Order: sequence, then C-alpha cells, then structure tokens
Amino acid sequence: MHTLIAAIVYAETKEDAETEAKEVFDQLCTNDNYFDWHDSPERRWGIQPDALPIYSQESKELIKRLLGYTKQSFCESVENIRKILAAYDTKKLYRARDENPEGHFRYLCSCVGEDIGPHIRLYNPDGGGIREPKHLGYVLRKWDCLDGYKGDKNPYKNLSIWLVPRDIHY
Repeated sequence: MHTLIAAIVYAETKEDAETEAKEVFDQLCTNDNYFDWHDSPERRWGIQPDALPIYSQESKELIKRLLGYTKQSFCESVENIRKILAAYDTKKLYRARDENPEGHFRYLCSCVGEDIGPHIRLYNPDGGGIREPKHLGYVLRKWDCLDGYKGDKNPYKNLSIWLVPRDIHY
C-alpha cells in the first residue's frame, strides 16, 4: 500500500531539509520503502516538490490534507470499535483471534493509539507522529522555548522550517 506522508524539519537550505527529512524517513521506514519524487515509479499524489517552506500555501494545503487523512482514519477506527463493543461481550473480545471480526478489535485499538504507522501522515523532526492541529502548533513553536535555556542560545532560531513529503510503501 502506498501512502503520502511528510516530515516537518528545521534546516538552513532546501538541501539540508532533504537530509534532515531522510533521517526521519529512515526511522519510519524499513528497507528504504520510501521514494523521493524523482525515483517514484508513479506520481500517485500529483507532482509534489521535494521540500517546501512550511508557511507556503502549498505546505498549508498539504498539511491540511495529511491531517485530514489522519483524522478520517482515527474516526473510522473509533466507529468500528463502537460497533464491535456493541456486538460482543468482553470475554469474547479478550479471546478473539485476529481472523474473526471481533479479533479485529485489537488492531483497531492500536490504530487509534498509534503515534507512527500507516494511519499517521505527518511527522515531527524527531519522527513522532503529529495527530491533530494543536500538536502541529506545538511542533511549529517547539524550539521557541530554548532561548536562554541553561544559558545556551537556541540552535534552531535562525533555521527555516520545511515540509518534506514522500511516497512510502507500508
């Protein structure tokens, strides 16, 4: 299954942003199961640039789209959990095998609680999933509080914030 994801990174240049994002994608994807737009056999998602300044219109639209996918997946999983809870008692759910409908319950619960994986589409510079807008705001302001921390200067203060999308295969 191919999925569009993106990493938010701090870097001086577009090239540095690509390098920083590669580290994030390497953490998330085993066996290099991601493609930059030049290597991707198909451009499933339309033509996407390698890295975008975070406050560009394209970035804002892509972030909205990615958070929308994450929210949709969360809501679908919650609705399916509700249906299963209404249909099965706790004992049956506890003993359920994965191949039965009630066995799918544990998978759905993991989808609701996951921080990385196919249901999360946007990632912070550390490879953690961004699940909702408030979390995104925190990530964009994350380094503001470092000025004066332990007498050090904020090493991120003069860096730009970039959005780097990738086509990945789970």
